[in-house]
Amino acid sequence: MNMIKVYYGDNVNRTPTMVENTTPIHAFMDAHGMDRSRTTQMSGTTLRPEDMNKTFADFGFGVGDGATTVVLTTIAKLDNA
Repeated sequence: MNMIKVYYGDNVNRTPTMVENTTPIHAFMDAHGMDRSRTTQMSGTTLRPEDMNKTFADFGFGVGDGATTVVLTTIAKLDNA
């Protein structure tokens, strides 16, 4: 278990926090009031519904030489987009 820095929020506002890399994505989002019904991106990659049960470590964050900083954002999909 390693600590990683997660910048979370939307495409305008991001808040940094430290978290264990063994934390599931859905648990982090719920704990920080993030809307899981929106499109979610992690460091530029769009997450699928089945990715929400994975941990940050499952994506390589904080593991070995893996990155220790993550950007987790939710994006509202507009009807006309």
